[in-house]
Amino acid sequence: SSSSALVVAWLRFLLSTQKQDIKITDEQIGKWAYEAESSFFNQPGGIMDQYTISQKGLLYINTLSNKTERLNANIGNLVIAESGIAKKTLTVLKNARAYGQASIAAVKEKVPEFDIHKADESDYKDYLTIVPKIYQDHWYATIFNHLLTQKARKMLREGPIDIYQI
Repeated sequence: SSSSALVVAWLRFLLSTQKQDIKITDEQIGKWAYEAESSFFNQPGGIMDQYTISQKGLLYINTLSNKTERLNANIGNLVIAESGIAKKTLTVLKNARAYGQASIAAVKEKVPEFDIHKADESDYKDYLTIVPKIYQDHWYATIFNHLLTQKARKMLREGPIDIYQI
């Protein structure tokens, strides 16, 4: 997220140098940061880093509408550590998106009414054999990451917060 933080900071700096008193929302800054970092440079990636940094908090981001929802960030103390293991971020992001979409497409080819936004744990098992072997890990991630996200969203929105579950 360091590059996103720099882009957001640069946008805020540029806005602060303007003579006019222009009211720009944090949401707009996130959109501009995303466009600068992802669209303009034609690189794969989502909106999570730019939106979260520009809006300064714990957010749920609806990736279909790009609407954000602030969540309860009062979850205590967390430790974040650097593993020191290098990764090819752009390749990882590109493959995650492409392979996830390919796994969904493989299922929809055989089951046209399948809707990933309504999927549950049984869908993973029911359709696993339809998904080509190369995409099966991403099929798992597609289903279970969505389910985990929705569970965490509900807990952070409605409470009570169970730090071990989070």
